[in-house]
Amino acid sequence: MQRGLCSETYLRRAAVVACAAALCFAPAPAAAEPTIADRNAARSLASKAADLFDAGRYADSIEQFRQAEALVHAPPHVLYVARAYDKLGKLVEAHKAYDEILTDPLITNTSPAAFRDARTSAETEKSSLLQRIPSVRLSITSPDTTRVQVTIDGKTIESALLADPILVNPGTHTIEATGRGLVSDVKRVTTSEGDRLNVSLSLRWQGPLYPAIAAFGAGGLGLGIGIVTGAIALSKVSELEERCPAKHCLPADRPVGDSARALGTASTVGFVLGTALVGAGVALALVRPFGRAPADEAAGTGVLRVQVGLGTMRVEGAF
Repeated sequence: MQRGLCSETYLRRAAVVACAAALCFAPAPAAAEPTIADRNAARSLASKAADLFDAGRYADSIEQFRQAEALVHAPPHVLYVARAYDKLGKLVEAHKAYDEILTDPLITNTSPAAFRDARTSAETEKSSLLQRIPSVRLSITSPDTTRVQVTIDGKTIESALLADPILVNPGTHTIEATGRGLVSDVKRVTTSEGDRLNVSLSLRWQGPLYPAIAAFGAGGLGLGIGIVTGAIALSKVSELEERCPAKHCLPADRPVGDSARALGTASTVGFVLGTALVGAGVALALVRPFGRAPADEAAGTGVLRVQVGLGTMRVEGAF
């Protein structure tokens, strides 16, 4: 096992050495031709990055390789960035790094061998990586197709990108569909490597606020009644305590006691109903029921269902 690890490290070191040699002949745009000092610095950074990679310090390795790449463009830098992201479990970022290599117009048949080898490795490793990256298939229902915006972990998914697979890293994600005048829908999903999940999001018209306002008003009235009647009831109780020493009351004091009990009951009912109505107001403000399309926009409403998966996209609509 130790021999295998040493061999793997040796191969990585050999690749870095080959990359360093290739840097001497790396092509660059004429307007940004790297200086000898840039090339030397890039070789030093790449060597340090390789040491960090071998030590399992993948995030630090990415930073050093990116700094080397900023000085002198070399696809092996980006190849190891992709591999480091993979080690960190950031599969989507690794996929993007591989794509940087595969879409690099400067890699040609006359490029240094290290550059061409990096492209070959990127093709093979990306193909394997795609089988591991989780994806989600979205099914979105909305009464207005022009207002919907979808975000995953706070990042907007552009409509043009819905034709491609929505790739996500392993872990927990928040998927939200929102729209002006619409009640949003949020789903939280947890993905593992290789998962292919179906996620449904449904939006509807946002209802008016007046039911919530009415509930808040009635609730506030109920609480106010509870406070006032409770205060009067306590005043009546204090009066009885003064008129009934040792808790012995005269028959003439009975009306005061009856009034205190009635006021206490009214106070309790006011507090209970007031609290319930305020709670209902909160719920109505959040849910916003009874929604309908604005009168001037009703003719443009419809229902959109978008299903996106690996290599497929399906759109259904009723307008």
